[in-house]
Amino acid sequence: MKHIQPLFFLFALVLIVSISCKKDDPGVDPVVPVTPEPEQTAAQKATTLLTANGGKWNPAALSNWVTVEGVNVTDLFKDFSITFTATGYTTSGTTPVWSRSDTWSFKDNTGTVFIRKSDGKEVTITVTETTLKLIVDWVQTTTSGGRTKSIKGKHEFNLVK
Repeated sequence: MKHIQPLFFLFALVLIVSISCKKDDPGVDPVVPVTPEPEQTAAQKATTLLTANGGKWNPAALSNWVTVEGVNVTDLFKDFSITFTATGYTTSGTTPVWSRSDTWSFKDNTGTVFIRKSDGKEVTITVTETTLKLIVDWVQTTTSGGRTKSIKGKHEFNLVK
């Protein structure tokens, strides 16, 4: 009996140690908490769409891709294009209501209106991966240069990538 008692304690100790030192299943990865990416605001999504693939937008294949108060004025914007960066834009061609370059920022996180920094004009936008509609209310008219310089009213531009 004297030899059994130490063996019993040794067996109990080995059993306790083996239970408490159980190995993880090698087929299961330990749980690593994943921090979700913060969701982008509508303005951030719109910026991504505006600037994708070089950010250049050209006239849509329409005969009236620029209208003022619903009247076709496409002929006033010969060879027009606009290229966006995250905070600016440049234009080419004839641009009676757009400066050659400017900076811009969204009015709020909805991503539906941006403000041109040089003149404070608000531009309403609707953008997808392939289409862009810009609406700017141009309140200036000119007496010199006539209609080739500017026409007063709501200008709507329909552009594509």
